[in-house]
Amino acid sequence: MITDDYYQKAKEIYSKTHHEYIKYNDTESAKKKRKNSITLLAILLKELCDNEKINLNEIEFIANGATSYVYRIGDKILKIGSSRFSKDIPKNPYILAPLLRRSFEFNDKYQEKIFIEITERVDIVSQEEVTEEDLYKLYSSLRNIGIEWVDIDYRNVGRLIKDNTIHWHEDIKPADTAISMHGQDSETTLKKGDLVIIDSDFIYNANETPDFTPDFEDDEWSFYKTLIKFRERYSKENKKKKTILSELRRLISRNNENKISKTR
Repeated sequence: MITDDYYQKAKEIYSKTHHEYIKYNDTESAKKKRKNSITLLAILLKELCDNEKINLNEIEFIANGATSYVYRIGDKILKIGSSRFSKDIPKNPYILAPLLRRSFEFNDKYQEKIFIEITERVDIVSQEEVTEEDLYKLYSSLRNIGIEWVDIDYRNVGRLIKDNTIHWHEDIKPADTAISMHGQDSETTLKKGDLVIIDSDFIYNANETPDFTPDFEDDEWSFYKTLIKFRERYSKENKKKKTILSELRRLISRNNENKISKTR
């Protein structure tokens, strides 16, 4: 049963993340449907507080970004907003494993959605602690499995304080629909101390990355310069690898032909 204090806390959080919807759509019908979203959030807050063994008043607001507000609940991070740029992303081991990552829509007339993401807490890193080579290693690791990370920035990575798996009081494996991810599970698991991508927006199948029209005068587009640089480097390295492999195959083929001729 959800007590009123959890409901009120959920209502407070929802009011911050959806203030534009509330401002322009405050009819009685909208309020009734909005109550479902707030109730869902209250249930999640209760589950998280119980799992982390903390009190409601220990929930800590951390920051807000372009699409969401971020809260710390024990060792869990709750991101809540109205949308995400990449609602469905390919599975990969290089992003912070989500316990929940999906959109809920209760007020379809006005498309009032609530997007919730729950992950583990990580150590935040400074610009001095993350090199360009560190970022490229993550980028190239994703490209090697057919995925492209677009929003490349030290602020979008963190250092794992636990292995990159689901940590819950019982053994659970979220369904693909619960985390809005598709594709095959990976056998790779990043370990405690590894760098991991903590912002799951702007991650695409490499052949489905949208075309961007960057405004290089705008600081928000600074990531695009890094993306172009990494794309060019990856292309050159990949071409070099293919050339080396082709030469190796040619040498192996010639060696086999020599062995055959000697046996005749």
